[in-house]
Amino acid sequence: MSRYSVEHVEGEQTYGITFGWDRPLNTFFAQVEAVTEETDQASESDAENEEEEELLLDIGSPFDCLYTQVDPFYSALLEHLQQIGINDFSLSMEQKCQLLQDQDGIGN
Repeated sequence: MSRYSVEHVEGEQTYGITFGWDRPLNTFFAQVEAVTEETDQASESDAENEEEEELLLDIGSPFDCLYTQVDPFYSALLEHLQQIGINDFSLSMEQKCQLLQDQDGIGN
């Protein structure tokens, strides 16, 4: 299984976008989490912050749809991202090629 994580900022909101190839399920997958900073009540006087993540999107799971080709996966990812308000995310050609290599078992 391969897993790549990138941080994406859209306006004031930060998102954690994770994508990769799941060999046991034979599918490309992606998850998107909204990252928010929460002040820890116990150490509020120290002004320490913890990051909390809320799962907004999970595609490529057996409960969704299996994606065995990069282009349909990428198209579905962009469509789902737009539905949650992320409009300027893209995978580079290098990232797409890496996903194909992961699918073929190169480097795993």
